[in-house]
Amino acid sequence: MKAKNHVILASTFIIMLFVAACSKKNDNQTTMPKPVAITGVQLTANAKFTTILTDNAGNSLYFFADDSGTGSSCDGGCAVVWMPFYKANPTLGTGLSSTDFTVITRTDGSKQTAYKGWPLYYYQNDKAAGDVNGDGVGKTWFVAKADYTVMLAAGQLVGNDGLKYLATGTAGDGTSQI
Repeated sequence: MKAKNHVILASTFIIMLFVAACSKKNDNQTTMPKPVAITGVQLTANAKFTTILTDNAGNSLYFFADDSGTGSSCDGGCAVVWMPFYKANPTLGTGLSSTDFTVITRTDGSKQTAYKGWPLYYYQNDKAAGDVNGDGVGKTWFVAKADYTVMLAAGQLVGNDGLKYLATGTAGDGTSQI
């Protein structure tokens, strides 16, 4: 009987070792981090610009100077490089007000979030949270900040008389930086 108990104990021990070996995690496996769901906009500290607008994952947002009207001027290939940011009813970080955020309808019918009337974009060459590689591109793209006191815009000037003007004050068709 004693020998039978030893066999049972030894068998049980071997089975437990086998189960433990089969269920052991491989420590060499890497698990991919789950992507952060984009839910809104926040103010994020930045060494170059002090504070910038980012999505809640820390990805920088941008303004386009050619968006001087109430819509987006970045369509087609431009929208591939500068992807429109859109989040319906975004959650907002401390220091941001829902009254400053609106939604515009783009020429292709898609939606885009705007801050104080300026449509927001991502830049394709920003590879990590906090990158600001798009600032100054073409002298028309700028990292989005909540505290700009002056904004550079480009567009067709139209006088009170309904005629088109250039920045020189003369009549004519053309984009003027203002």
